[in-house]
Amino acid sequence: MQLTKTLALFAAALALGVDAAPVAEPQGALDYSPNPSSPETTKLQKRTDRCGGSSFTGETSGGSPLISDCQQLANNLSGSGYWFFYVWNNTKELARFGTCRFMVDTVSDHGTSVGDLDVKDLIRDSIAKFGRDGRVGAKGAMNCGWSEEAVWWYIWHT
Repeated sequence: MQLTKTLALFAAALALGVDAAPVAEPQGALDYSPNPSSPETTKLQKRTDRCGGSSFTGETSGGSPLISDCQQLANNLSGSGYWFFYVWNNTKELARFGTCRFMVDTVSDHGTSVGDLDVKDLIRDSIAKFGRDGRVGAKGAMNCGWSEEAVWWYIWHT
């Protein structure tokens, strides 16, 4: 049933030419989070983990986002849900707070998804591994969604 709903939303997104389609559960309470690249509100399912293990590469420098902003970004995602997207080798911003933004990229032809727990874990682990002088910068790769598509992620300054 969920797969049917997801495929229907994906088909609608393709018809509209949308490059990221947030997925929502039609029943139960929903959280709403602002989409920084659009004035619209994004509806997301509750707490979701959609990806496997990730590689990590540290990129922390004086121009990296503030750790405190990245921590707040992760806190803001609590119970948010997941994003379904297809970007065809064009980086997409999933979330941001202050100086910190979380970006993804994939070359998937049929889209994939990243959960709020995935993003929270990646931010937390990046801070633990590469945080210094109050800043953090990182990137990595993981497989996500039902088709385990390759997704590249980035923690970048806004």
